[in-house]
Amino acid sequence: MEHLSAIVDATRHLPTPHLAIDEASMSRNIGRLQAECDAAGILLRPHIKTHKSTQIARRQLEAGAVGVTCATLSEAIALGEAGCSTDVYVSTPIFLDPPKAALVARATELHPGITLTVDGPAVAESVFASAPAGVGVMVEVDCGLRRTGVPPADVADIAESVGDRFRGFATHGGHGYRPGAAQAAGQDERAALAAAQDALG
Repeated sequence: MEHLSAIVDATRHLPTPHLAIDEASMSRNIGRLQAECDAAGILLRPHIKTHKSTQIARRQLEAGAVGVTCATLSEAIALGEAGCSTDVYVSTPIFLDPPKAALVARATELHPGITLTVDGPAVAESVFASAPAGVGVMVEVDCGLRRTGVPPADVADIAESVGDRFRGFATHGGHGYRPGAAQAAGQDERAALAAAQDALG
């Protein structure tokens, strides 16, 4: 608490809103997360919507992250245009109408790899038909949030429909944000992913 108070005192004279970063804490957190993932054999793709900073994204990649996760195509494009080129997973399902297809094409010019999320046959079909060659597909599985995602049993059909674009499946237990709900949501995530794997055979 004293450390936090010192930061507040040191920035009190600055106009607000103002972003103040404790670089020592940030560096420690980046290193700790990477070390824990390395020890568990997990390939880390940190979500840059947390900070929306190309400088922090570079720090995470330098620490060992294999790529980044973006919420939107615009985030991926901004990252690339700032000179931070990496493998990008776009976690929000996006139906590729012509304007969105143009954004995907731009993102592929800036990054060595792009993987898009699909959450149903219509979105999968749009990606298969409109995305440039080499763009991958990750299927989102609904684990209880009931906002996006397909039932685990549907993963196999969508994987087949996108052919060699298929990269895997993911889930998001957003219903775990409620107080006291995190552990149950984590169990839901594990169960949904296991069921999706079973569906793939």
